[in-house]
Amino acid sequence: MRSSAARRCPRSIQFLVIACFAGGLSLSSDAIADPKIRLSEEMFDFGFLPEGPHVYHRYWLCNDGTDTLKVTDVQPGCGCTTVPLPKKTVSPGDSVPLDLAFNTRHQDGKVQKSVLLVSNDKAMPEKRLLFVSMVGAAEGLVRVAPRAAYLDTLGKESQSFVITNTSSTPYKIMVTSPPPEFMSLVLSSMDLPAGGKISGTLAAGAKTPIGVYTGSFTLKFDGEQSHSVTVPIYGMGFYH
Repeated sequence: MRSSAARRCPRSIQFLVIACFAGGLSLSSDAIADPKIRLSEEMFDFGFLPEGPHVYHRYWLCNDGTDTLKVTDVQPGCGCTTVPLPKKTVSPGDSVPLDLAFNTRHQDGKVQKSVLLVSNDKAMPEKRLLFVSMVGAAEGLVRVAPRAAYLDTLGKESQSFVITNTSSTPYKIMVTSPPPEFMSLVLSSMDLPAGGKISGTLAAGAKTPIGVYTGSFTLKFDGEQSHSVTVPIYGMGFYH
């Protein structure tokens, strides 16, 4: 689910350049051979989540230019954040995943962090991705119980949970950050009525890794007072 094509940056076609050549204009290769950095999203909201676990979100780093994008540095804003870079060069029209991990241990209340990306994009040599969260005991108008999922492939391969709307307005539910690719997330409805409840199930699949693993998923509740909730995942995979 994390690698869903819908979350990738679409390939960029240089319509302006094509139009110029079609109209008989002459442009030098130096004039058009420029990388152009873009992120699939510049801000992500983890919403409400408990203190302690690691939570995750995948951004996509895209090159909308006509020359190879070279990322020379990735600088997280604090030691609580890691963003591995799978490769430092991105071809024109291509993209690479940036899997951000946020360690919520010792965090409390509203938290906002950033990661600085340095590249050879002449127009924007520095680009920041941001994320926000509300860490701790506080909960929003929509509550997910339990607040964390615990699974293993020996006896408990799935986790059921209940989503409760404590407000007088309905919400539309969106999965803004899915669980790891080897897991499935099923909700009984994507509509949460005012004062109502729905159920959900998180299940580990056949490709569950052996040993301890962690993950998370994030749900956005879109309505009069939109907000998000992130559910951390703890798991243990065993040989069958």
